[in-house]
Amino acid sequence: MLSFRKKFVLFYSGILAVILLPLFPAIASGQNSPMAVLKKANKKIEKLLDMKVEPSSPEEKKRDDKITKIVDSFLDFDTISKKALGKHWEERTEEERKEYTELFRKLVQKNYLKQIHEKADYEVIYDSEKIDGDKAVVNTTVKAKNKKGEEAETSIVYKLSKKNGKWYVVDIETDEVSLVGNYKSQFNKIISKDGFKALIEKMKKKVKEGSGDDKL
Repeated sequence: MLSFRKKFVLFYSGILAVILLPLFPAIASGQNSPMAVLKKANKKIEKLLDMKVEPSSPEEKKRDDKITKIVDSFLDFDTISKKALGKHWEERTEEERKEYTELFRKLVQKNYLKQIHEKADYEVIYDSEKIDGDKAVVNTTVKAKNKKGEEAETSIVYKLSKKNGKWYVVDIETDEVSLVGNYKSQFNKIISKDGFKALIEKMKKKVKEGSGDDKL
């Protein structure tokens, strides 16, 4: 049985953080700063997550579809999936890359949707922001409380890169644990032991199960 603290970390490293991120304007000042836009986006997301919908209802599906679109808009799946595969990316054919990237996208989406159905009340504290050319970092602290009154606090660091004039999330660090690094370690271990096809099969199985964690 996972502790509330562990579930909390899995929840946020499993992409809640991602949907809080907008496409940040290049100007980092006043109302257009990354932190200011982040706060605005967070309010919209909180409203969406607070919608009261029946489990497995058409309304829940509509809400989940909206959330998925937000994730797709703000997360650079192409970059993250490539970085997560590491040295093995260059060894893959174009068809293999396409299949893998799509499975990675579905895996992240399902992990997130599974977690939001059990979400805790949370508060986001915006600590600092830094923009350096086409790279940006936003530091936050998230405090959460579950229905039992148990509390947890964790550090969330968002790493972004500017692409075609817009800012996209390329990694998330939860208590210094990288989302990309976590997947990269798992993928490399599976491929080194059983091959790339084994990784694909494990990803397909995980997507089908709809499990709410990031362990293959």
